[in-house]
Amino acid sequence: MKDLKGKVAVVTGGASGIGRAMAERFAAEGMKVVLADIEEGALTVAKSEMLATGATVASKRTDVSRGEDVEALAGFTIDTFGAVHVVCNNAGVAVGGVTWQPTVKDWQWVLGVNLWGGGDPRNQGVRPDHAPAGRRVARGEHGVPRPPAHAPLAGDVLRQ
Repeated sequence: MKDLKGKVAVVTGGASGIGRAMAERFAAEGMKVVLADIEEGALTVAKSEMLATGATVASKRTDVSRGEDVEALAGFTIDTFGAVHVVCNNAGVAVGGVTWQPTVKDWQWVLGVNLWGGGDPRNQGVRPDHAPAGRRVARGEHGVPRPPAHAPLAGDVLRQ
């Protein structure tokens, strides 16, 4: 995909850090951006600041470890912008310390976000194939950011 203007990008973990930077870059290229993040306060700030730059942006509080939240994000994106062209499953978490210190609950949280949240094959999630029929999906098309290790679906784009 060479012309990003008017296309739609969904960025999980989009309220801060790398996710925020990707969202800002997509907006700078003329894309419509959906910010998804579990941190509602940071999400509100990120959306406001991006809107102030003239970006076309929407936001949805999303816990990517919950399939129903990801389904709601997909519906919200289609209802808001009508398509999905780029999906960056950027949301990721970590527990500090040595590997034997985290609790089972800590590990469930990490795996829920980093593994299942990035592409649980059982949930439909937000995918470029939510776009109008007849379009094909290509992973990591030239010119699209490569996915971080914890985001197996990042970089999905629609082939034009």
